[in-house]
Amino acid sequence: MRRGMAIFFFFLAGLACAAPSAAQTTMFWNNTSTDPGADFSDPANWTTGFPGNIDVASIQNSNVPGVNPNIWYKTNLGLTPPPNDIDKLWIGNNAEGTVPAGGGWLLQTDQTLNVLSEVVIGRGAPATSWSEYDMSGGTLNVSTDGGEGSIRVSTIYDIIAIFKIRGTATVNLNPSGSGIMYLGNYWGSTGIVFQSDSAAVTVGSGLWLGYFDPSNSLGYYNISGGTLAMNSNGQETFIGHTGGGLFEQSGGSVWVATRTLVGIINPNSIGVLNISGGTYHNNSAGAKNVLGDAGAGILNLSGTGIYSTRSDFLLGYSRNGIDFGTGIINVGSGGTLKTTGMFKSSSAAVGQLNFHGGVIQAATDNSDFFNSKITDGFGDKPVDTYVYPEGGTFDTNGKIVAFTNPLLAPIGNGVAGVAIDYGYWANSYSSPPIVKFSRASGDTTGEGAAGYAVLDANWKLSSIVITNPGVNYTLPPVVTLQGGKYGSWNQVPITAVTLAPNAGTGGFTVIGDGVLAFAGVNTYAGDTVVQGGYLALIEAGQINPASHIINNANFVVYDVDYVDITPHTVGVISGTGTTSVYDGMTLTATSISQDGLYIGGYAPLALNAVAVPEPSILLLLAFSGLGLIAVVARRK
Repeated sequence: MRRGMAIFFFFLAGLACAAPSAAQTTMFWNNTSTDPGADFSDPANWTTGFPGNIDVASIQNSNVPGVNPNIWYKTNLGLTPPPNDIDKLWIGNNAEGTVPAGGGWLLQTDQTLNVLSEVVIGRGAPATSWSEYDMSGGTLNVSTDGGEGSIRVSTIYDIIAIFKIRGTATVNLNPSGSGIMYLGNYWGSTGIVFQSDSAAVTVGSGLWLGYFDPSNSLGYYNISGGTLAMNSNGQETFIGHTGGGLFEQSGGSVWVATRTLVGIINPNSIGVLNISGGTYHNNSAGAKNVLGDAGAGILNLSGTGIYSTRSDFLLGYSRNGIDFGTGIINVGSGGTLKTTGMFKSSSAAVGQLNFHGGVIQAATDNSDFFNSKITDGFGDKPVDTYVYPEGGTFDTNGKIVAFTNPLLAPIGNGVAGVAIDYGYWANSYSSPPIVKFSRASGDTTGEGAAGYAVLDANWKLSSIVITNPGVNYTLPPVVTLQGGKYGSWNQVPITAVTLAPNAGTGGFTVIGDGVLAFAGVNTYAGDTVVQGGYLALIEAGQINPASHIINNANFVVYDVDYVDITPHTVGVISGTGTTSVYDGMTLTATSISQDGLYIGGYAPLALNAVAVPEPSILLLLAFSGLGLIAVVARRK
């Protein structure tokens, strides 16, 4: 009898193993409540009960059968706890069965929702539809068991999808796994995230903004408060991955475990980071930050914005050796960039660092800051460095740094303005579009122009701000707008692009308690101000004689082998600091007025000693008919 029962139970177990698993079912929202919306967790508000943990919850409440499709109905997640986990959450979907396609709207004010695989906002729905997930509180957990998991915002053509994360809301997208947040990953789609207040977002891998369509899609992330952490598990963060990506930060903290890549894969792809407040951290000490890998990558810093990285920037790269990208960094007034250095991969690439009143801070010692010595196959070409009328500042931060290529005065024509048709077409933006500058046919030299679009309080495009005019344009560049509203056909017309000569240049200030050495022939003409540490002229380094040197710390002329390659000629030197001309060097100045003047001797080791050695050579002061003073250091 016992043997027979055992066989019977074994037979039942075999049937259980062989039985197919339950099929996934899509449950549709079925309630026409308006603000504040009906309870998401109430089974009566779904077509066949609340979705199970293998099911899909689909919210298409902007187009309910038999109801005016132009009225927004709302689903409120925050009234009562969801009865169980769900597998997928779709907000806005294609037609299925008797349920027509439509956008969706979900509010979350409280509670915790666990989604096992994916959240899609704007999965389908008709062209020109709108879907939105508005979180002001509570928690969304997506695939926190270590699987892949994703949040996708706008995945079909010509739609707008928005994810608002504000208040005390928390989003955990597979923090220990390879979760990715995709924004704007189909033809003509715009996927938008607004993060504010004290909201917290953690992503297992990173953001992919503008993934798929190089000409019309836009992934837009705007953070004004809270924290955004990207753990880089398996994948990195891409701003403009094949398509268009725009990341704007005016507050809060962003943490990227490895690096950020901007404007990659396709020659028409573009990625832009506008950082006007808060801090954007790239935390890896080895992974290069990439701006323009085949496409265009632009970093604009201004206000109180800080971009801090423990690695180099690669500006302008080519995966195939043919399509060389464009990488541009614009350091505007109040903005700070902390980095170990930068370089570009080829002379065929565009790589620019443009000072517009901001600060660069050294993160480590570097003997060639704007041409970091790379030997890993990425190339080794100097970045073109321009000092615009607002000037620039370098913070040595206690480090020893050399510039072997010059700080240049901008030359030729730059973009002075972009005019738009401020009429009907300027209406109905959901996010700022990307502004793209392309060299006009017939212009072979113009490069570096950059700017961004500004929306007014009514979400109407009001102006285009130029963050960098660029140099050497012989024809006005072609300016196009991408994303932010339905379809490329609906963009604001550009009515005029004007050029103007790059007139004038600013000065350059050195702060911090380290050493900055000039080895290039600098052409900027504004004041050179030394507020801390040492500024050194080495090798063939020159400062434009039109630049007034205001030295309130230490200005030195030296060379490691004490053999002058090129005599150094400068203009007026004044201030409360000390000028030192070391053994074998020659400095010719229009006039010198300093608290200390030391001639000869050997330079302090690595120029970071506190004490300056006493003179050990003969001092010769030669006066010419032009009123110049030549300070010559020779051995006795």
